[in-house]
Amino acid sequence: MEIALDLGNVEVILDFEGGRKRRIPKDDIDRKAIKQLVLGEYGYAVNALYSKEVIRDALLEKVRKTIITECKDLCSVKKPSLLRNTSPSGLKQFTESAHVDELTERAPVLHSLLSAAVGKSTTKMTGNQDGENATSSDGNKTAPAISMAASVLLKTRCQQMSAQAYRVSTLLWHSGAKKQVYNRGVKWGLTVGHTSIIQKIEQMGNGYDGKVLEWKVQQEHHKKFHTTLETITECLEEAVHDTAVCQESNSADLSVNLPNPESDQVSRDTCLKQEVKEKLANHFSEALYSEAELLIKQTTQKEAVSNTDVDTMKLLMQQSETKRPEGYQIIGDNVDLMIKVRHQASDKPNKSIHWFHMNAVKDRVNGAGIADDGPSKLVDDVENWEILPSTKHNQDLLHDFIPLFARVISDRIPAFKTFKDVVIRHIPHQYSDVMEQKSEQVPLGLLFKNENTNDDMIEILTEIHEKYLPIIKTTDDSGNVEIEVLQKIFFGGDQLTEERARNARQGRADGDTEFERLEGFIPKVEDWHAGRILYQVLYDVFFNSSSVNDVGTMCSNMNVINQVNAKTANVLDNFNYCKSYVKLETDAFISAATMKHFGMTKLDEPVENFIPPSILQGSKSARRIWLHEHVKEILRKTVMDEQEEFHETIQGELIEMSRPKSIESSETDTTQPESKPIDARYNYACARLNFGMLIFNFDDAIKEGDGERVLRCWKFMLLIFRAYKHTKYAFAALQLFFYTACLLSERLSHFLVWNRTVNNHGGKGRNISLDLRLEHLNNLLKEMLRCLGVNVTEKSAQRCSEAISTLEEMLHNIDVELGVKEPSGHHIKAKDDKDFEALIKEIHERGNLFSFDPSSSERNYQKFPDFQRNILSGLDFKQLNKWLNTHKKEMSRLQQ
Repeated sequence: MEIALDLGNVEVILDFEGGRKRRIPKDDIDRKAIKQLVLGEYGYAVNALYSKEVIRDALLEKVRKTIITECKDLCSVKKPSLLRNTSPSGLKQFTESAHVDELTERAPVLHSLLSAAVGKSTTKMTGNQDGENATSSDGNKTAPAISMAASVLLKTRCQQMSAQAYRVSTLLWHSGAKKQVYNRGVKWGLTVGHTSIIQKIEQMGNGYDGKVLEWKVQQEHHKKFHTTLETITECLEEAVHDTAVCQESNSADLSVNLPNPESDQVSRDTCLKQEVKEKLANHFSEALYSEAELLIKQTTQKEAVSNTDVDTMKLLMQQSETKRPEGYQIIGDNVDLMIKVRHQASDKPNKSIHWFHMNAVKDRVNGAGIADDGPSKLVDDVENWEILPSTKHNQDLLHDFIPLFARVISDRIPAFKTFKDVVIRHIPHQYSDVMEQKSEQVPLGLLFKNENTNDDMIEILTEIHEKYLPIIKTTDDSGNVEIEVLQKIFFGGDQLTEERARNARQGRADGDTEFERLEGFIPKVEDWHAGRILYQVLYDVFFNSSSVNDVGTMCSNMNVINQVNAKTANVLDNFNYCKSYVKLETDAFISAATMKHFGMTKLDEPVENFIPPSILQGSKSARRIWLHEHVKEILRKTVMDEQEEFHETIQGELIEMSRPKSIESSETDTTQPESKPIDARYNYACARLNFGMLIFNFDDAIKEGDGERVLRCWKFMLLIFRAYKHTKYAFAALQLFFYTACLLSERLSHFLVWNRTVNNHGGKGRNISLDLRLEHLNNLLKEMLRCLGVNVTEKSAQRCSEAISTLEEMLHNIDVELGVKEPSGHHIKAKDDKDFEALIKEIHERGNLFSFDPSSSERNYQKFPDFQRNILSGLDFKQLNKWLNTHKKEMSRLQQ
């Protein structure tokens, strides 16, 4: 074919076998299209042809058929699409970005049309607070819309293409949508039916506790395998001893026949196995012995186990101990909920729900290689003064405070922002790397028991003993089943849960075994609820609703910045408001103390006025040392010197009381300590700064997973709880001390110290308390139960609680994909610069709280007259000593 072109005419020459034919297109569009094709202007040619209706219809029909082919391929069973995978794991892993990638690869024409429909895509990335990218590939924000549109269309074509419909239905179910909503959604292709989603939720709950049962089996297997190795070692040691005795006897009596070293090795191995079997009795397992035998032979490269030397066996036992599987613990708390019926009647009362909810968390710190052979110290050997903070504890606390203090002033005081690059944002400890890891946790659903009743609490403990405790069951010749606890597990909760668990165990104290006495789980108090009580004590000490005229006090400061929500004596019911305010006010007290130390008159004082040029231009190390030295000086003057002196005094008093007849002599001693001049404002400011720093340290230690620092805070909190009548939490602090110092083995003590937190998503400083995590799960569960309304039954509640893990993970993944922010467990800091500046004016400029001038009458407070700098000054040492002695006797009985 030839085409002849001139400026105005187009001639087409067609070569056939029978000859050549010439054609001159008469239609202007045809001429234009042919000309553009010849010139290589294909886009213009297509535009020209598309303007002809017959060609346009043909092209559209071709596109339609192509889309039909693409959709048939997507709906194919042989090569299933992501939309076909409606299993719980498939729904969790489904992402819009992956679905759009699938469309791009397998249905490019359909994807092109949908992309054109949603408009131009953007490349802006969004994300949630976890730092995860919350968009599809290349940050395409149109991916969710394209995926949803394609899902609706494909589900209409093939009902099995319903992964997105299930995800939408799950969100609706979580939000409490009515059945009619699902009926409408099905017609639109957006959802599945109500019955289908209920079945899917039940499927999500299948095997909800499977991981915990695996952890249990791993613990049991390791313990039994290690015992088998120990027994083999013991038998080999006895054989060595018998051989030595034999040789000694032979030297005196030649008639004694020594064992023949060339004797049949198989026979000797058989004898060894028989000895092990006799020692282990009902605990013997053929499978475990074979496993141990194989390990020994692989290690020694010998055919006979009986030829293994004892040192090699001990080495194998050490290696086995280092491979001990991670432990786990269970946290529990009541879910209390009132469901009000719409039409109340005598036979239709409101529903008052009190069920027990649990969460299992795998220990991140293993403690492998640490001794697990019983308590390291007797309770009776502990002196009372050892329980309380010592000079060393105060020095360690000061070391904790310094980087926390430095953080605040580098963030809050403009001149100190130059130190932002040298402040320590994450205080390191021996397990810092471990605490960055995401925690493994398994919600264990509901038990329809109420922890407030002793019988129900016994049934709760019995249930978790029978289901989740590592044990070994053996049957004697009479058919009696004996259960031995292989590994004790911690059972945590708030103080009430811990107390009820202890009381329930007392109800089974007459049992013959640890299992029957419910001693397989060790009750313990978690940190978040204790922290709430600490905030309450702070309010009890420093808040007075009538102190609006006492400048610098909490109530006065609240009025200045209109903190109405935090202005309450009931902290526990307004905790988040109170916590946010305490953080802000503590920042202000820290900054005011710093400004006083450096002689700053205003917050925006130029940096050159008080920081030497050599420091400003110095190395990071020099600047950090300079900053920390000044912070240390501030803290010693305002907080630590006074506190350390008091703790030395109380320790001295307790030592004196422990001596013979010291009580009688102290009763007749009427000597009064020398009174110090009082400046109520200064004392209030120092005490408030001290308390705020303790709370900061406690909260930060939890975020970092620093168990050692958490326990150090508990030691100081013991006296605070005792002084302010929170005796149950004071006992919890005392019990924590005895657990770690005396009652538990070194390994269990190590577990208790370092496995106190959970990290939901991984990362530095992202740990939260175990009981706070359960509180989050409780809130999620309550949302679902409230949505059910009066239809809440044990069956529906069980369905919700067992599916909560899969549901929570799915919601998280959806939020990450869509860029929707979700709760992190920590409150997002709001912009509060104006409020902070107002507090600085009150505390530093107007009140001048950190100046000490006891001679001025203006320095006293009306509502806090003669305020003592030491908030523990009212503590009765004799009563404290008596209280410690009483509980020491109780703890001592536990060790017997």
